[in-house]
Amino acid sequence: MEVLDQYFEYLKRLVRDALDDESLTPRQRLQRYMEIITDKGQSAGEIESNFEATDLAEFLLASWEGAILRMKVERNPAALERFKAIIFETVFKQPQKFAASKRQRRAGKLSTAKSKRHRK
Repeated sequence: MEVLDQYFEYLKRLVRDALDDESLTPRQRLQRYMEIITDKGQSAGEIESNFEATDLAEFLLASWEGAILRMKVERNPAALERFKAIIFETVFKQPQKFAASKRQRRAGKLSTAKSKRHRK
């Protein structure tokens, strides 16, 4: 089994553990899922760790629900798109190794572009 298959099986297990628990209400199931993935994502260094996982899960759930409601009322996906853009720039940060290599590549491109301009 390749790495992506293993990862998706792992995610499906997390979803099943949280969302299939019929002793919880649908909202409680979704909250439990957010808590599970936030705990796992924080330990991987991809989710902001300045806040408790449960607080982040509550915030994400409330923000998500609000964005969905506004999207329905406004009949426009702008609120949901705003939610996604902000969340991925604040709460869900890039892993440090990836972010560093991306900055290095960008810096390399800039220096290459500058040297090409100077040669002209």
